[in-house]
Amino acid sequence: MSYDEHDAERDRFFDEVSKELYPEHRDQAIDEFATECLQRFYLADPNVLVGPLSLLEESRNLIANHSAAALVFASAAIETLVKSALLKPLVCGVVNNESIALVLASSLLDRVTSFENLKKLLFSVIAEHAAIDMRSFKRGDSSTELWQEILSVQRLRNAVVHRGEFPSEADARMGIAVAEFVLDVLFARVVRSVQLHLHESRICSVAGTVLCPGKPLPSIPARPPAPSETLDELRDYILSQDRSAVNYFLKTAKLALRDCTLTVCSSSEFLKKYQPSLERYASDLYRKKIIVEFAQ
Repeated sequence: MSYDEHDAERDRFFDEVSKELYPEHRDQAIDEFATECLQRFYLADPNVLVGPLSLLEESRNLIANHSAAALVFASAAIETLVKSALLKPLVCGVVNNESIALVLASSLLDRVTSFENLKKLLFSVIAEHAAIDMRSFKRGDSSTELWQEILSVQRLRNAVVHRGEFPSEADARMGIAVAEFVLDVLFARVVRSVQLHLHESRICSVAGTVLCPGKPLPSIPARPPAPSETLDELRDYILSQDRSAVNYFLKTAKLALRDCTLTVCSSSEFLKKYQPSLERYASDLYRKKIIVEFAQ
């Protein structure tokens, strides 16, 4: 695809933000732009998951007796999740006119028939907002990289639709498992990263101020969770309790918990001022006194 006025508009936006607002933090400006695009899109269309979820449910219903149809529906669920729920918000974000943006985004993404052509943008979104490196990440019960599984599901789907080939039931179940992972892990993490959450098929504001008024903030879990390697449970808990700008810096910082010491690898002065709150949230979540220290 050639460089056009829309590309130029996007680049001018990034350059102006870089010069005027963030002369030394251009990457931060770009990330904030992407976050705003995602959040604005999801709040405007909180039912964006209805289509993908319906396709996935149909795939599950068909798997027992119709593996080929089940695989086609699983592939369609993955494609609509990637294009409509993950990438479309960003494409819309570079066009000022909302009515034109939706038509243009749908037109551009519908013309892309291979996931390979979406690889660069998709990998960037997932790395930034789901903290997953798609170049090497594998699902817990799989020996194959997730990206290769996604491509494999698309190839199997094409073999059914274009050549009349029939996949095995194992292939169809793999397609369903991949679609479930894209929804339950990748998309859910992206949504949480922009301070939103899911209610089945509906996207809501974490603080309950936009789409589900009266919903209380999530409480402390009944049992303290076992600290994970990435401490995602701590990030999610803090995000659910506090929507302040500190979560941007916390999202990009590396966290490590050893015994009762939480090490935060970040040079952000803003985050350092938040130290008492970090210690309180960590102590509340893990049920023990946590001390926060900062490292470069």
